[in-house]
Amino acid sequence: MIYLMIVSGMILILGAAVFGLVELQKDRANRSLSKVAKPVIKMDLLAPMDHGWISDHEIFFLREKNQGDFMCLKADIRDGKETLLEALSPYLRDKEDRSIPFEMQASPSGKRIGMLFGSKSDREIYIHDLKTNETLSIENKPVTFFMETWLPDESGWVVWIPEKTPSSEASSYYLSPTIIGPELSELPISEVRLPPPAGPDLFLDQKNLLMSFYKENKDFTFDLSLAIVELPGDKNPVFNQTQVFTSDFPMSGNFQFSHDEKGNRWIIGHRTRGTIWKIERKNTFPYVGINTRRYQLQLYKRGPNRTTTLDPDVEIQYPSHIKLNPSGTHFSFVYQGQIWVAAIDDMLPF
Repeated sequence: MIYLMIVSGMILILGAAVFGLVELQKDRANRSLSKVAKPVIKMDLLAPMDHGWISDHEIFFLREKNQGDFMCLKADIRDGKETLLEALSPYLRDKEDRSIPFEMQASPSGKRIGMLFGSKSDREIYIHDLKTNETLSIENKPVTFFMETWLPDESGWVVWIPEKTPSSEASSYYLSPTIIGPELSELPISEVRLPPPAGPDLFLDQKNLLMSFYKENKDFTFDLSLAIVELPGDKNPVFNQTQVFTSDFPMSGNFQFSHDEKGNRWIIGHRTRGTIWKIERKNTFPYVGINTRRYQLQLYKRGPNRTTTLDPDVEIQYPSHIKLNPSGTHFSFVYQGQIWVAAIDDMLPF
């Protein structure tokens, strides 16, 4: 009886462990990006890849109407319905020369679309209001664009021009802000000195600027940090960095991330340098292969300062142009000529 009870107990323990592993695998499969994401928009491969969220459920994108003439459409992710944004058509004509810069970008709230065309000596800059259908031409144009940040009221951008750093201050560098908008205005600072590399990402209000920092470690992992910079009247703002995450494997430098309208949620995609082997199935002989790269998706919440792994080993190789919608409930990415969309809640492990 004693031996029988011991054997029965071991069987129960093993059964519970197997059941737990099966359920864990089910949960892992259910929140895999390849299972959760759905293709919403079939992109025009001849058109620029520019697209973005203009509301919590609408994405703008481009298609070629005639050779060199493009049209801007919006698609509703709920039913796939596409609508032409006719007011933008006059600004998208005669854009066949791809060597000339072409950029379209939605504002953090999605209420406006910024457009930049032309060479350094002849730039066209417009801001289109999707509610009023009015398009403003921006006359005060810098020679080059660097680190664009939408103004708090989304009426234009701040362009951060890097200044030469003295050799005695090699651990920092200066950025000078230039306002690009319908009216000239001033920021409460003329220069800001920051540790490199840093990126001004989002104005939380007139004086508070949310910035991201990344650093490569000796083991080739990366640290990603955020900081709120309060812009005072001097050149050396005081701020504290908040650690977002450290990659758990050696990763390449070209990671991507996106934030919601308020900068409260961030989605981060990053991949390895190719040091980890993974056997995967193929459709052709020998039907198996070795993939030496991995890709991960992570979600960061700024309020509680919490990072959650959405998909630890993304099967889609590799999602590009990852973007969160304004409220941070859904994100989109480009894969195999289509724009795919996934809900954040469908990928959370709890």
